[in-house]
Amino acid sequence: MKFGIFDYIEADQRPLQQSYEERLTLVKAAEADHLSEHHATPLSTTPSPSVFLAAAARETTRIRLGTLLFLLPLYHPLRLLEELCMLDHLSGGRLDVGVGKGISPHEFDAYGEDFAQSGEAFEHAFNVIYQGFTRDRIDYSSPRYSFKDVPVVLRPLQRPHSPFWYGLRGEHGPVFAARHGMHGVTLGPDERVAKMIATFRGHWAAHADERKRRKSPVQSPMVGAMRAMFVADSDARRSGSRARPTRSGSTTWLGCGRCAAPSRRSRSRPTTTNRRRRARWWSAPRSASPPPSRRRPSAVGTIISCCCSPSARSATPSRCARSSCSARR
Repeated sequence: MKFGIFDYIEADQRPLQQSYEERLTLVKAAEADHLSEHHATPLSTTPSPSVFLAAAARETTRIRLGTLLFLLPLYHPLRLLEELCMLDHLSGGRLDVGVGKGISPHEFDAYGEDFAQSGEAFEHAFNVIYQGFTRDRIDYSSPRYSFKDVPVVLRPLQRPHSPFWYGLRGEHGPVFAARHGMHGVTLGPDERVAKMIATFRGHWAAHADERKRRKSPVQSPMVGAMRAMFVADSDARRSGSRARPTRSGSTTWLGCGRCAAPSRRSRSRPTTTNRRRRARWWSAPRSASPPPSRRRPSAVGTIISCCCSPSARSATPSRCARSSCSARR
């Protein structure tokens, strides 16, 4: 089993520069660090993961660095290809490249992109990047991109290219990852994760010849299972309870960024009734059961991903509280 950090670097009340510095300190002690990419939401302050990874690459020497994931429909594939080659060299060949098509219409609206076309846009962008990793020239024609005999000057340090990661979602995810020789990552209850891993491994065995033709650098795939943890020097339950409303509010933005988000003040201060209930519980012996409203897991400080599925509950993103919101419907 291996452990790594999947980090949102979420916006909070600290100065952003302080958050970056603290995360870089944390990265130095980790075995692997994968960043999220989100836009127009306080859930992530790394809308350009490659910028943060470039800084992390110069602060570390042994850990692997990567993304979960680059939203390919929002990139020009040639520009991203060249940035990935730069990052692989800056990190000394420690780059992992997670890719995906995105799940939030709100983010695509912010960029003026059609979310309904994200699957097709992802496919074309990935094909261009793959050509750039494996050929001397790019020739690709599609309604979205057109490249004619474009020379590939930059090459990644890892050959034939950096390992890819892909989300094992639905029926498409395990097949796509297996065909292209990618590591996989998933989340959810243990039973669902176990079934997804078994499905992925079945497809991996069935598509061995195709991976060989593609010259995938991944011989033995890792499968990451995301689990939520809150780590603190002491009294992690209390600290986690204060962080949970902030995380819930931030995840709501993914589905409904245009709805009014609760203010920092209203999210951080419980009602009088809740304060009294919590005060009674915190003054009780620690063996006492928490009140019903506190029996759910604490908020997420960082997300830990590993290559098997420990027994733990997964975090579930919040939904918009407004009954008229399309995200709620």
